[in-house]
Amino acid sequence: MLIQSGADKTMANSKAILSQRLGEFRLQGINPVVMSRLVELSSHPTVDPESYRDLAQVEPMLASRLLGVANSSWASPLKPVTHLDHAINMLGLANVRALSLAFCLERFHASLELDVQDTRALWEASLLKATAGRALAEAVRPDWTEEPFIAGLLQDLGVPLMMSISPEYRKLLADSKIGIEDQLTQERAIFGVDHVTVGSVIAYKLGLPTRYLTSILRHHTLPSHSTDDPTVSAEWIDCLVALLPHMGSNWNLGNMGRMESILSRFWQTNWADLPAFLKDITSQCTELAGRLGRDISAVADLEKMLDKLARANTQAVVDMVQQSLRNGTDPR
Repeated sequence: MLIQSGADKTMANSKAILSQRLGEFRLQGINPVVMSRLVELSSHPTVDPESYRDLAQVEPMLASRLLGVANSSWASPLKPVTHLDHAINMLGLANVRALSLAFCLERFHASLELDVQDTRALWEASLLKATAGRALAEAVRPDWTEEPFIAGLLQDLGVPLMMSISPEYRKLLADSKIGIEDQLTQERAIFGVDHVTVGSVIAYKLGLPTRYLTSILRHHTLPSHSTDDPTVSAEWIDCLVALLPHMGSNWNLGNMGRMESILSRFWQTNWADLPAFLKDITSQCTELAGRLGRDISAVADLEKMLDKLARANTQAVVDMVQQSLRNGTDPR
């Protein structure tokens, strides 16, 4: 008789729970049809405001969110806003779009009953990825920014569900020594599948447009046509955004280096270096969060990332000089 170790039992249990949760998956706190429709609407910048109003009328919590922001200190209305039409027109489609998508993601996280701090960290990481996707697309194709934004926001749908099942999984995400390939391998060992597969199943069950299901499936797989210019490819932007950390400032140096390399090769005219890119997207993310009525910790996380990058670069130079001295060559 084969006796399972404690670790084996834990992994077997995690696999069984995940399989059950995916099989029975139901989104709580928001009608999945409404969520799917909101994502679809957000892909079309010229959609009529009435389309958002109609959805908010059948989703009371969304209506409450829109009216709440319209009456907030950020919007500063001259008198109370009590009608959805007024709120949507005052906020503008861009803000209504962002509010609606952020609301969907918040409801998804809330339905999993995660720790409050973890929920916040996941939401902020998703918002940062969405902002990065929009910035990368806007730099080369200003007319094509909404899809990369949504793709970045939805990329990691599988992560929170897996976190809700295994507390050990959080430690995996928090370990900056683990690169994405090792992370995916360890996810498969724990759950039998990785967060890419789990996220795509959730997207399918939510009825999200194929574009985003495909994005979730491929966001950690670099395009095979690697010689093409990635700035015009949704695949490249999805993969570049995926190199940002899943939570907070726990950023693997290998992922960081790959992002810096791709940026310097194809977006060098837009950002001088990786720190410049991070400062830009964090500024945009913080400003967007303010419009959503949120105060995020992305600035503090950015400082940690930049400090980590600076220390890594310094150590790389030291290592190169030491190796050159050992080899008897000129390090210059």
